[in-house]
Amino acid sequence: MKHVFISAAVAALIGVAYYTESSAPKSVFLYEMSEEEIAYMRFISQEGRNTYDRNEFFYRLQVFAENYNKNKAHNELGLGYTLGINQFSDFTHEEYKQVLGLMPRKLQRQAFSQEPVVFEGPSSVDWRTKGAVNDVQNQGQCGSCWAFSATAAIEGALAIKNGELAKLSEQQLVDCDSNSNGCNGGLMDYAFSYVIDNGQESESDYPYAAKNQDCAYDSLAATSEISAY
Repeated sequence: MKHVFISAAVAALIGVAYYTESSAPKSVFLYEMSEEEIAYMRFISQEGRNTYDRNEFFYRLQVFAENYNKNKAHNELGLGYTLGINQFSDFTHEEYKQVLGLMPRKLQRQAFSQEPVVFEGPSSVDWRTKGAVNDVQNQGQCGSCWAFSATAAIEGALAIKNGELAKLSEQQLVDCDSNSNGCNGGLMDYAFSYVIDNGQESESDYPYAAKNQDCAYDSLAATSEISAY
């Protein structure tokens, strides 16, 4: 299979692969490019991966092909959701984990006692259909998964309680939660504790920037509150 990777590398480096109006890449090689190569050529064009040297190109193509085939194998199982190509498709698993930014747990949660509530509930609930889940967002090159996780949980809880789904600010947590490290990682527990103490502003008042900034918290604008988690 070595010639498969060489064909794509040469295509990228000397420009003999090109795109038609339908964005389907074609090759002028003596043999056809593989499915993985075609997908990768489209990927590097869309994502602007035009700074790779020859060695990096070979390596990223191999990583992409592995991820592409893992996605394909998963999708063929018909498990109710599919995997696709995104900006992380030529990342290794370890590289992807570094982007996420979850910190090790250090905070000890306060123990409490509460009588259990017993009720007959449905076997499953899709909260998306009940207006308790906002659209998927892109955290960019910022290790802020902890802020997105905490914010989505708060949004859902408040929507279930109040009957109205708000879009809250992840950036406020990135900038202002001093127990976490912004784009360098954090913890949902820290974020929940911060919101208990300070409240949370809306996304429109404190928009996401995918980078560390000085805290611009406005207590008067922080209208969403929680009391526990």
